[in-house]
Amino acid sequence: AVFAGAAVVGKAHNPLIFVRRFAVRNKAAPELLVHVVGTMERLLEGNVSYAQEYEDIVLFRFLHPVAKGFYIDVGCNDPEYLSVTKFFYDRGWSGINIDPLQEEIDKYASSRERDDNHCLAISDYEGEMDLYGDGVGATLDLDAARSSDFLHSCVRVPVTRLATLLARSEVPPDIHFLKIDVEKHEREVLAGMDFVRYRPWVIVLESAFPGTYIPCHEEWEHILLENRYVLLSAHGINRYYCPEERYGELVRNCLAAPVGACMTAEQSQALTVGQYLLLNNRAVLKT
Repeated sequence: AVFAGAAVVGKAHNPLIFVRRFAVRNKAAPELLVHVVGTMERLLEGNVSYAQEYEDIVLFRFLHPVAKGFYIDVGCNDPEYLSVTKFFYDRGWSGINIDPLQEEIDKYASSRERDDNHCLAISDYEGEMDLYGDGVGATLDLDAARSSDFLHSCVRVPVTRLATLLARSEVPPDIHFLKIDVEKHEREVLAGMDFVRYRPWVIVLESAFPGTYIPCHEEWEHILLENRYVLLSAHGINRYYCPEERYGELVRNCLAAPVGACMTAEQSQALTVGQYLLLNNRAVLKT
């Protein structure tokens, strides 16, 4: 039997729901399926992705030894729908969320009491900029706004450098990940960061032109490389970087990650019983 397609619960990807429904519909399911369902529940419960491209699960593979870490989310948008940080917040993490849309920041104010939330945009200078669009995909980049037909919606928003914002915030010694999703404004965000004072363990950036899978990392990757960051992983439309000094530690974390945390999008969306048993590597027939 093939569990084709991850079911959606609320706004999260949860293959468990599909498996449970499959078992209910097949009342005469063999004992093997019963054990598979039970074992999947133990492995996957709590490892549910809220992010668009499973960024939270990819990050967890590298950061699972961290009990209560700290994140920075530039371009955070909704606190649950397509969120990269909700997975971690639910595990006791906290951090800084930044978005120029007031309606999105208001949602964080009511649902993320441990977080520090800021309604502004991040760039490479202090002042104001035009923001085009009013939801997912809103951008500071004129070309991106033109290609997305956002020119009809434009508001003036405050902007600051990321280094400036962090300097006036309560930031712990370790920033465990920095997520940047700013629709073709990545270069300016990176240019406004102080990588000497702040060394996020992992930086994940959307690395394709808005609405496409066409790579755009050549426009900004040099800033990271010049600051002694190296490519850690490339998955979907995102690229993950880490400081040179953290590379070995994070790779070891990934290799030691629990099976449930190591599931890729493809494995969780189309999983056969046989494939699952190989992934799990346990004798599930024994009780």
